[in-house]
This record gives sequence, C-alpha cells and structure tokens, in this order.
Amino acid sequence: MPDETLTTAPGDRFETPSREAWEALARKAAGTLDLAELASLTDDGIAIQPLYVPADCPSPAAVPGMPASAPAIRSLIAEPAPEAANDAIHEEIAGGADEILLQIEAPGQAGIRLEAPGDLERVLGGVGPGGIAIHLRHATVPHSGTAPRHLFVDLADWWDRAGEGNVLTGGFGIDTIGAAAAGHIPMSWLDEDELAWDTGAMGYALSGAPGALVLCASGLPYHEAGASEAQELAAMLASTVAHLRICEQHGTPPADAAPRIGLELAADADLFLTIAKLRAARLMWARLGEECGFDVRPRLAVQTSARMMCASDPETNIVRTTMAVLGAGIGGADAVTILPFTHALGRPRPDARRIARNTQHILGEEAHIGMVADPAAGAPAVEILTEALCETAWGILSRIEARGGMVAALTSGWLQREIAAVRGARASALAAGRRVLVGATAYRPEPARPPAAGTSDVPAVAGRSATVLAPIRLEDGVAE
Repeated sequence: MPDETLTTAPGDRFETPSREAWEALARKAAGTLDLAELASLTDDGIAIQPLYVPADCPSPAAVPGMPASAPAIRSLIAEPAPEAANDAIHEEIAGGADEILLQIEAPGQAGIRLEAPGDLERVLGGVGPGGIAIHLRHATVPHSGTAPRHLFVDLADWWDRAGEGNVLTGGFGIDTIGAAAAGHIPMSWLDEDELAWDTGAMGYALSGAPGALVLCASGLPYHEAGASEAQELAAMLASTVAHLRICEQHGTPPADAAPRIGLELAADADLFLTIAKLRAARLMWARLGEECGFDVRPRLAVQTSARMMCASDPETNIVRTTMAVLGAGIGGADAVTILPFTHALGRPRPDARRIARNTQHILGEEAHIGMVADPAAGAPAVEILTEALCETAWGILSRIEARGGMVAALTSGWLQREIAAVRGARASALAAGRRVLVGATAYRPEPARPPAAGTSDVPAVAGRSATVLAPIRLEDGVAE
C-alpha cells in the first residue's frame, strides 16, 4: 500500500453516541437484567458502573512517568540450594529474562538457603554483572549471613570483583517495615536504631552504587494478607514516607533518597482494577513528591498475585496470570515478575517457569504491550476508577500518618485490623458464592489431579510481638 495520508471528509466521521444510545445497546446485551444489577463494588466500596461515557470524566489527569516500553521480565529465583538456583538463573537468562529477583529464605518465606560464606557468589556463578540486573528479596534474620547488611556487602563485593566499568544495577530490596509486617522479623525490630541502618546503606549507595535501588516500599505483604487495592497503595506510600523520614533525619534529603526507593505492587486477574491501581500509584507518588520536595520518576515493579492462585485446578492460573500481566503492562509497570502456574503447589518445575516467562514474551512481542505509553488514558471507566483509588488510598495514608506513621500503625495492630476486616468480608463473599474463583469455588475439577511440583520448606514466622500479616489464598475462602 502506498505511503499516503488517509483523510475523511467531515460528513464521513462517526458521530459521538449519546448516553441513551449506549444504554439502549447495553440493555439489549443484558437481556432481562436491569443495568443497575450489573453495578458492583470493590473491596474499598468504590462503585463500578456497567456503562461509562466520556461526559462522566471530562478532565482526566495525566499520569506522569509512564514507561514507553514493555515491562522488563524479572524472573523470581527461589531454589533452596545455591547450585540449583544458579542453574535456574542461567535458564531464565537463556530464555530472555531481563532481570533476576533472588528470593532469600526467611521466616515465613521459601527461598535460596545461604548458610556459608560465598553461597551468594555460588548462586551468581557465571552471571555477567554488566548484562543483567540483580534484585534481592532477602531474609532479615538478626546477626546471620542473610541479614540485609551482609547481603548488601556481599552483592556489592561481587560486583566490584567483576571488574571496573560495570555499573551496579538492580536493587538491594531493603524493606525492614515490610519484613516485620510479614513476620520475617519480630515487630520489635522496628525501632529507630534498626531503621537507621537502612539509611547507612542508602549513604553508601549514593556514592558507591549510583545505578542501584536500595530501599523497597512494597505493597505485597499487605496484598497477600488480604488488603484491598487502596489499602495496598496506602501501605506502599506510607512505607515510602517512613523511609524518607528516617533518611532525612540522618542527613539524606528526600530529593536524594526518593530515586533509590523501589515501589512494588501486586497484579491480579481483575484487569481494570490492576490498571487503575498502577496508574493511581504514579499519581500518588507525584503528589507525595509535591509534599516532600522531590520530582523523580518512580520505578514500579509488579508481581502477579499469590493469593489468587488455585491449587486444585492450577492450569486456570495460566489465564489469571496472563490477565494480571496484561493489566500490569497497560497500567505502566516497569518490571513484572510472573509466579509460575504451579506456585500454590510448591517449588515450580522448569516448564512452569518457562510458561510464565513466555507469557510475557507473547504479550510484549505479539500483543505489543508497551508500544503506547498509558494506553488506558481517556477511557472513562479507567479514569474514574483511578481517581477513586487515589482519593480512597490517600485518605487511608492520611489516617496512617495521623496515628504516627507506618511503624506505629503496625506495632499498634491498627493496620492489621483494618486489613482483617476486608479479608473477612471477601472470605464471606467467597463462601456464599457471591464471588467466584474458577477451578476452586466454581467448575472445580473432579477428581483434581494437580501437576507435580517440588516441595517448598517455609521456616516458621519469626516473632509475634504484634499481629503479623499472614498470607491467604482466595481458594481457601478464609485466612490460613
């Protein structure tokens, strides 16, 4: 076809349909159902209508910092033995992974078992530090070789030994607040002295690791415990505020600290809520920057939700994770970690990891996720939901700050109680059949024959000086 500009005459353009015309079509599709019956509420009580038109959202806010490329493929490695973890890393790199996320064994968290000096170097054997970003999701066991301070030094030393000219990329993933919330360390560790060490790592990285993220403000512990979308957003931003505050107290202003904080959220099978949540995260980050005096683009990593994974019919998880990654890509994730479809059964086999990795390849190369920055912009349903999540999450963040900040909200048990109320309402809806999880609460296979998976030994939760956020699975209908 010749390269020419196509034009239409004014009379040939489509007319903008009225709301009445759209409602007539919607009623035709709904059959005997009234349109009001198709409205729903999110876990935060935000109403989602069955029909939106542009007039419902006349002035949508532009989302700053949206990436203009497909999310990086960040592969999760959690094999217990360092040698097996190293094999898995090389498989992921050969399969096209852009980044590696090393999950270190911790109380309440399966992962790589580092027991001797040099274990981390064995995990990374043969990996070229100049070619791939390495991220840590570490243990925080006091005075052990896997405490974040030791892993920080070990990873930095490994990078230095690789030779000059290699810029340290990736992230150290230090999130003491999230670790305490999830029970990896006792809640009593959330004191000023322990958090002050985080700022020491920040100070080192500002000069010694200019390309690396240091701290992490993760919403995952709260999501996996049953939090709503707004609660997850608020917890992530409240953790960011706590990081910035302690850094500033020890001489690192927000403008210097903010670029070294990585954000982390979950993506689930609710496509539009995932898109709106990620867009809301960037808008809230920009608002936080206005309040705290920084103007930097956030680096937002996403992991597919573990709580949505079904053990009785695991193949359905392939569809769920595909929807989650699609939402993450449209919503503007910088990097995505896909949990293999057998995640609920234990340690994944190589074929399960390959399916997870290739899901993102297909969405990037064939569905062209990332070709357009913020492709959902202007869609009234997404814009309205984004704005509602911003307002609701900012209100929760304000209540956390009014109680003294994120540490106080956790040590008092207030945030845990708020999340437990949402989790309980969701469990009741699942038990009553008002919410459906295909393969578990509906269309459950008989008999169920889940594929084999390796065992995942999870050490007991560390301390219970305050209520920890125990993970749940939607399939169970109740908290474990």
